[in-house]
Amino acid sequence: MPTIPERSHDDFGYNQFSLHLSMLSDYTRNRKYAKAIKYADLRNKRVLDIGSGTGFLSILAAKAGAKRVYSCEITNIINESQPMIQDSLTEEEYDKITVINKNINDCTLDDLDGKKVDVIISEWMGTLLLHERFLEVIIASRDRFLKSDGLMIPSDGAIEFCLASSTTTYDDLCDDLSFWEEGGDEEQDFEELYGIQLEKMYDNAKYNLFRHSIIENIDKEDCVLSDTISIPIDFKTVSIQDIVNIHSSDKSFRIKYNDNAYAICGFFTVNFHDMSGEFICRLQTGPGHDTHWNQSLLYLNEPVSVNRKQRIPFKLTMDVFDRTSYNVKTTLIIDGENINHSHITHFVE
Repeated sequence: MPTIPERSHDDFGYNQFSLHLSMLSDYTRNRKYAKAIKYADLRNKRVLDIGSGTGFLSILAAKAGAKRVYSCEITNIINESQPMIQDSLTEEEYDKITVINKNINDCTLDDLDGKKVDVIISEWMGTLLLHERFLEVIIASRDRFLKSDGLMIPSDGAIEFCLASSTTTYDDLCDDLSFWEEGGDEEQDFEELYGIQLEKMYDNAKYNLFRHSIIENIDKEDCVLSDTISIPIDFKTVSIQDIVNIHSSDKSFRIKYNDNAYAICGFFTVNFHDMSGEFICRLQTGPGHDTHWNQSLLYLNEPVSVNRKQRIPFKLTMDVFDRTSYNVKTTLIIDGENINHSHITHFVE
């Protein structure tokens, strides 16, 4: 059984208002969650909000008629948000909210008045969906605290990929590499000044620079070269083992036009349904969608030429790398040749 990642008050800075500013400033995110909660039919339902932060989703759930909202947040920001929460609700609505200021992994049914809940709400998604590894915490909480016929918000989603011709960051990476390749810059020739052959670091520098995923918001019309490959995940039924080792080998990209592919672009989609299973709305984070997640660019070591209508087989492995991130291994098969890359989701912005 995989170990659920430990969480601390300092993980990802969720005790900092600057991070919550980024999330609360995301209009697309907020509107999708607001619509989902409004139309999910939470009347007289008991709701658990995991990682509630400032209490934004807890407020929406109370306004939507929930019978009880358990607002679980590990950091002190939920307590600092109480004046906002109280002033945003009627007295009756505010009295429905129970704050649980501790790690959800340490909670028991006693924290939920001894009974499982009807609904779990959480905005747990990281870049490329799984970065931060918070879905594992959600799954463990689902198995412990959600009724068998309960609702997950969001209910399902997909990790998605396309090929991209975006060159902006690629050009910046190449500029950085030129320092190592040329043994310095205009001001410093390392061999001449110090007797150091800096260019011997070039191969390792290139590997390191291209191994990290890059966060970038790319233009859909100018940069997307292919259709989208999706790897679906049902949040109601998925197990922890399913997501700590993800393998896909039966997918292929269909190229839209002739160009050079510089990166594999990763993003995600999540869907929202109501208590009866009816679809409400979808949150998309791919090219052309403006969210704080942006897209994850897995740059190729060298650009590859692709042609319209060409089909390029794609293999993917995502394995847990450390407490928060994944090792993403990809293979593109072009003209019978395997083009292999390995990235880690320690993102560079």
